[in-house]
Amino acid sequence: MRIASSYLIVFSILLASCAAEDSQSGPWDDVQELDSSGRPISNSYNQPMGDSYSQPVVEPFNDTEGEPWEDETTDRDYESQTSSGDNAISLYDTYSQIPNAPETTSLAFSVSDLDGDKAADLLVMNISGQAETEDFNSSISALSGADGSILWQKDYPGSLVYAMTAGDLNGDGGADVMVNQVLAGQELSLSSSISVFDGSNGEEIWSRPQSMAMTVAYPVKDRDGDDAPDIVVHTFHIDGMNGSLSTRIARVSGASGVDIDLKEFIGALAIEYPAGNLTADAEQDNIIAIYQLNGIMSGELEDDLINITATRLEAIDGKGGAELWEQSFDGPVAAIPLTDLTGDSMDELAAYLIRYGEDASITNDLALLQGSDGAVLWQKTFPGFMAIAMPGADQTGEGLRDMIIYKVEGSEEMETLAVKGDDGRQLWNRTGMIYIPADLWGQELLSFLPASL
Repeated sequence: MRIASSYLIVFSILLASCAAEDSQSGPWDDVQELDSSGRPISNSYNQPMGDSYSQPVVEPFNDTEGEPWEDETTDRDYESQTSSGDNAISLYDTYSQIPNAPETTSLAFSVSDLDGDKAADLLVMNISGQAETEDFNSSISALSGADGSILWQKDYPGSLVYAMTAGDLNGDGGADVMVNQVLAGQELSLSSSISVFDGSNGEEIWSRPQSMAMTVAYPVKDRDGDDAPDIVVHTFHIDGMNGSLSTRIARVSGASGVDIDLKEFIGALAIEYPAGNLTADAEQDNIIAIYQLNGIMSGELEDDLINITATRLEAIDGKGGAELWEQSFDGPVAAIPLTDLTGDSMDELAAYLIRYGEDASITNDLALLQGSDGAVLWQKTFPGFMAIAMPGADQTGEGLRDMIIYKVEGSEEMETLAVKGDDGRQLWNRTGMIYIPADLWGQELLSFLPASL
């Protein structure tokens, strides 16, 4: 069973969520190229060399009817736990779609000071294995930015793992590290976990292991008042009896790992991510996208889009967690935050209504949702095209930003449309032209860089 395509969709959105969150730690720097020993390669000026980096991505799914949640595992020695069910086995051909790659991939990025020397350090992810054997091993290393020496290292045999800094979680004034063991083991021994480690020495602060589930998490601002960033944890649980999927989204204390609040979605895939300012209080609010499923998902993108029968969007207040509004659509929908297009000091969202044609083509309609209440301000249909929207400049001189829409068909044909942001009225269109807003690099694009790194 092939599931990598659908895994990549969800996990990508979650990492974008982390990137968009105005979090607590230092800025993200560059990826560092490593030599065979895992040390950064330096240029003639003794400075690490690197390039921009986007964290690796994977993801989950499944069906309509779900059984109640099993109790969360509390024993940290969880690798030996097992669960049964033929459906669950067939769903986890997880790595078969990952292209063959070099035996070991090492990625390093600059992070806030871990060892207290007032200098940036490095967090290194090493992933090795072969896709055809479905056998992956990972390790996480913290390196001194000053000399490349290893501060600490954690090994994860048989696992796919990523890590990021999460702010000061134990109150010692230094940055700590969250390690997400996305998926470990195979078939009956499937498991995952979130663990938090002291950034200076790698000692475990807390851990949340799960069996027969996949886990994806990212750090966010403190809401419970303990002066430590919180962590949003998504757990995707495959029912061992019928192969259905359920999602649990918990906001947990970064200091203790204890739940602050918890939402469960039976028979659905749910994803929570930052969505701009929906209440004009200068605090970032969130969207939970809930995809209702019909049948066991195959992992083939085209088939699984058909299996999404409805999407419900819930807007969540960033301060207290209260629900602000709901909006529902038939079929799969992706809602992406934009900026204020109506002059009410609240950000709007672009809703992409994805359509799957009988000829296996994938297109989308585009709707603008008012951030304050979720109302559909306008909607446009693009038969035979994929449409991509982004905020543009004030094209009319009315004092409101307008929108640029790119219509794409295949790899060659592109048309650019300018429309009024508040009502969708078309202003002009040009075939083959690529319009780049003047503040793209300074605002929209950079707002999605992971501030927590």
